[in-house]
Amino acid sequence: MKSKVFYFTDDAPKSTWDKSTRIYHRLRPVLLVVLLIENAIGLYFLEGFGVMDGSIIYLPICLLLFVINSTAYFSRKAQDRLIATLNKHFTESNEPWMLTVSHKYTTKVWKYIKLILIYDKACKCMYLAAPLICDTVLHYVFDMLEKPFYLPTFITPWLPKDVTWGPHYYLILVFGWWGMLECLNGIMGFMIGYTLLVTYVLIQVVIFKEKVKSAKIDGSQEEVDAEFRTLLSWHVDNLQLNRDLKAYFGFTCAFQSIFLSVGLTLTVFTAVSSKVIAVKIAYGVGFFFYFGTGLLYCSLGQLLENEVQSKHSEKFEYDYATVSHTAHTRLPRSMQNELRKFHADFETVLFIFYLTTISNIVGLKFFLPSSPTFITVGTKVVGTKVVGTKLAS
Repeated sequence: MKSKVFYFTDDAPKSTWDKSTRIYHRLRPVLLVVLLIENAIGLYFLEGFGVMDGSIIYLPICLLLFVINSTAYFSRKAQDRLIATLNKHFTESNEPWMLTVSHKYTTKVWKYIKLILIYDKACKCMYLAAPLICDTVLHYVFDMLEKPFYLPTFITPWLPKDVTWGPHYYLILVFGWWGMLECLNGIMGFMIGYTLLVTYVLIQVVIFKEKVKSAKIDGSQEEVDAEFRTLLSWHVDNLQLNRDLKAYFGFTCAFQSIFLSVGLTLTVFTAVSSKVIAVKIAYGVGFFFYFGTGLLYCSLGQLLENEVQSKHSEKFEYDYATVSHTAHTRLPRSMQNELRKFHADFETVLFIFYLTTISNIVGLKFFLPSSPTFITVGTKVVGTKVVGTKLAS
């Protein structure tokens, strides 16, 4: 799969394009605030607040985009630590059985990401290119339209009722395209990032569980010491992963729950009440998109819950008790102190089990603060099967 990842190092960019791109990404939260304000003002002066034509859906979308981008930027240090920890585990998980565990989950994930990218291109064609082509052909070739044909965007509330084909119309059309691209890139980028990170975190949980079960406690003193140092290191890393996940994505996931609830409600209402066939189709597709997003968050989160809860099975607890007893009898005193902390932290939830349930979505409840990551999606996004690629802030 081809790769295109937006990544900015700490080094100063050299080319003019790189400098411009970096400045734009730094200014993006401010631009999204401006987009939110202009959309709110436009809806205020629009008849019915844009409920009937579907324009009102873009108000919560603007707020969501601002939350995603601003939290990603201001908590970027937690992201750096998160990616560094996953990089470390990715390079260390090179044993055949570890690769088997990894491939079990990642094969399906990369197929799903390809489907998301196909959906992304289809939405851009349907919502951006198709209306312009239809409007141009029907007006300039066949002269069949009395006024421009367009789908509602962030900027269209500013169009007058008697809009015609002029500079004002095309200027708003271009700014509307920019808003829609930011919308698709932000929401689908979050989906892709969530899917990737929660899968790789799930893999680390499974591998850690298996490492405890298969710990070598009957070898020489040096082998036992090395085995427990590895287990302690993995446990500490897992705890750090949990802290970084909550620090980086907690607030965003809480807001995602509210957004999905509002988005489902507004898309259903618009698809049912609108008299424009194109709007019905567009918002009907949007409903399935938001509904599928909720199912994705629930299903992947449920996998995490199942794996973490399975650690408390009788077999796993017996293995851990055996490991702890052996450590206390064979390890040096310095490592026994570390193991006491290991034992004290063992009952701590390493990862928030799940993000939400269907009832959370319907009932406007918050996501639990653990959603993994955010990627800015371009024409092609994240590609190589290496989690060690730093994601965009």
